Amino acid sequence: MKFSIHDIARLSGASLVSFCDTDETVTQIFYDTRRINQSKGGLFVALKGDNSDGHDFIEEAYNKGIRNFLIEDEVPFVANDTNILQCENTLLALGAWAKNHRENFDIPLVMITGSYGKTSIKEWAFHFLSAKYSCLKSPKSYNSKIGVALSLLKLNPYHEIALIEAGISMPDEMQYLLDMCAPSCVLLSNIGGAHLENFESAEELKKEKLIALSGKTQKISTQRILDENGISGLSYYPNEKYEALAPFDSDWKNKNYLAAVALAELYEISVEEIASRTKNLPQIAHRLERLEGINGSVILNDSYILDADSLSIAISDFEALNPKRSFLVLSDMDKANESSYKTIEQTVRQKKWDGIYVLGGAMTSNLHKLGIHSFAHPQQIINDLKKKLQKGDGILIKGARKFELERVARALADVKHKTYLEVNLSQLGRNLKLCKEKLAPKTKVMAMVKAFAYGSGSGELAQYLEKGGVDYFGVAFSDEGKNLRESGITKPIMVLNSSNESFETIWEYKLEPAIFSMDVLDSFIRFCIDKGAQSYPIHLEFDTGMHRLGFEVSQAQEIVELIHAQPEVKIASVFTHLAASDSPKEDAFTRQQISKFEKVSDYIKAQFPYPIAAHCANSAAAARFKSASFDMVRLGISLYGYNPFTPELKAISQLHSSLTQIKKLNPGDSVGYDRAFIADKETLIGILPIGYADGFNRNLSQGVGEVYANGKFYPVVGNVCMDMCMIEIDDTITTETEFEIFGPHISLINLAEKMGTIPYEVLTSISSRVKRVFVEA
Repeated sequence: MKFSIHDIARLSGASLVSFCDTDETVTQIFYDTRRINQSKGGLFVALKGDNSDGHDFIEEAYNKGIRNFLIEDEVPFVANDTNILQCENTLLALGAWAKNHRENFDIPLVMITGSYGKTSIKEWAFHFLSAKYSCLKSPKSYNSKIGVALSLLKLNPYHEIALIEAGISMPDEMQYLLDMCAPSCVLLSNIGGAHLENFESAEELKKEKLIALSGKTQKISTQRILDENGISGLSYYPNEKYEALAPFDSDWKNKNYLAAVALAELYEISVEEIASRTKNLPQIAHRLERLEGINGSVILNDSYILDADSLSIAISDFEALNPKRSFLVLSDMDKANESSYKTIEQTVRQKKWDGIYVLGGAMTSNLHKLGIHSFAHPQQIINDLKKKLQKGDGILIKGARKFELERVARALADVKHKTYLEVNLSQLGRNLKLCKEKLAPKTKVMAMVKAFAYGSGSGELAQYLEKGGVDYFGVAFSDEGKNLRESGITKPIMVLNSSNESFETIWEYKLEPAIFSMDVLDSFIRFCIDKGAQSYPIHLEFDTGMHRLGFEVSQAQEIVELIHAQPEVKIASVFTHLAASDSPKEDAFTRQQISKFEKVSDYIKAQFPYPIAAHCANSAAAARFKSASFDMVRLGISLYGYNPFTPELKAISQLHSSLTQIKKLNPGDSVGYDRAFIADKETLIGILPIGYADGFNRNLSQGVGEVYANGKFYPVVGNVCMDMCMIEIDDTITTETEFEIFGPHISLINLAEKMGTIPYEVLTSISSRVKRVFVEA
């Protein structure tokens, strides 16, 4: 994306009311100040919504370095370094800009629309078509009026075909998006429910340039709509040879697959290529998650989105489980009118429910005739269902993300592995607040969530930390950053270990690489040139004494000269790693590192006109060396509650387990491998399902380790095994007794000392098969 200010004025129809001397090229569009991750080349669009007005955030965008603005209202200020475009309606101006930009490209454009399955069809069609074409596709599920416009503005001369996902939520919206996209064809996914009127009202559906592919829906088939409008289209199923390739058990997934295949066939992708690419078809995340529930129940969980159409499909999937009794858990919708709730009511009425649990006033008032149970908090739903659920029961959970119905799903899920890690998100928030209070107000915080957030669960913790106001996230590898983005994280993410193999993931998920050598810098610049990038943010790592990764300080001038010559990248930050900030005996060395870093960071920052952050402090340095805080600190172990230099912090996690079996030993009986324990009297032992594969180290064998329950400590006997360990118990213990592996009575620090390691290793060694349970208290 590269547009001059005058280009934008011409294409959007906006008036240029303020123009600075430099006609800066716009390479990035922002409409949410929370997502501003670069200032150079950024344009802020002040959109007006039902609950917010972007004009209220213009000053914040300016303070974050944005100098280009598209606005509606009177100019709030005129600075001599701003370009201000004014129009009657910023959303319509953005659409006009995208529409006029689209007209510059005489390439096939497929608009993929419908009620459900759009993203799957788009991603799979891209998978097939990219075998032959350079394709543009909408990012993720960018399908609103804003998202479609932003997708179209990514069109470049090298694209040969475009796949644009379009969501139709209002009767006039399809016509608007058709005009904007000027599609070569429109591919319809399944449509039904409230969406029918939106499609039937579109006069453009009568044009024979459309192909339509769909199966039967809740009320009416797409084919009937097409027939009534005189539209000739492809059959949904191209032919039997493709049906045989359909790889899924789910009927609706196979329909989406075959729609993508039909599109590939239309653009002359061979049968052989389609068959070959089907073998490594990308997995598209489906929100409906199946969980084994307590007491032999089963849960279908989609606690992130709710509308009538997705509810109808979810109910269909739920009925396939053939539950003995059926329970439905619903929240209010994010944005809905009375008609939407009426459609929800009709959808719910189609099935007999043994209990309907509702969270939210709007849903309660619309479904009150159905004999619902209305609650004010997810915990109340949990408490009631825990009393009722029996073997064979089924629970369908559908809700908007903000109502946190995922807590219901987690609480009702059965923990097959009896060992679980409890993570207290509220304590995480308190630790973050405490750490921030000790910093200067302008000092930013990068939360280190590498290694699965130190074993605690990166997605869940990052979501909570983002709400808590961290400025950056740090990960070790690009796949960790990808996982955060797929969890909904929007804040900037720095990737510490960047390599050629990771650049594509970094680019796709808007991650920011740490660059530590000239080879990596050269490679990434070349990559950015190929992508047509401008001012892509990078982080420069300098080696000031760690002697791990990093440029030599003596290379600073060479780096500056190279980056000055390469507009494809910009420096977001300069940083280093302190080798011994937690070791008082090495304080002289640490101060030497800080001094060396201050000199090189000051030099780098002085060479560029834009702000560059400097950071070197980890948790220990942030607590012990005020001079090390600079512009940002990297908090890791402090967030998890284990920084000895900040004793006010509290641990956020506890590891628990319960016995799988109890055995009685006679004198002379031995326990475990190598007969490392031999009973000298009658002895009771319990078998805990946790071993060194779960992070319970083998060094804890033969009485070194112990666990806690009922006010007592119980020692490990024999050798710790891969999947279990044995403890000596008394007759007060049953298989229902819960043991603390670490927590309030057994500190992680003491446990780490017994293992001969550090808390970091204990946390990161906890196996992924150990369930993470997240609580707020």
